[in-house]
Amino acid sequence: MPWADYLVSAASYGSDRRITEAVRHVDGEDGIGGGERVDRMTISSEIRRGKRYCTIYAGNGTWRLGLPIRSFSIGGDPYVRIDGNKVAMDNLGDIPEA
Repeated sequence: MPWADYLVSAASYGSDRRITEAVRHVDGEDGIGGGERVDRMTISSEIRRGKRYCTIYAGNGTWRLGLPIRSFSIGGDPYVRIDGNKVAMDNLGDIPEA
């Protein structure tokens, strides 16, 4: 059973702590697919359209589930975070650098 629609395994941040790109994987019935690079606007807009995103971690030849990713806006700018803080920066925890 899939954990979410998409899983994010890595992310890169700019100096403003906004994600410049992330590696996401389709989480399907046949398992976790290969990663593709997407920007933060893609993640944010898909979450707002009802897609479920979570972080994942690689370890010992398998994936471990991280935390759900949520999206919110401040002044019209979207942000994505795994915690409940509503601050003007993205935060996907300690997943590796993309």
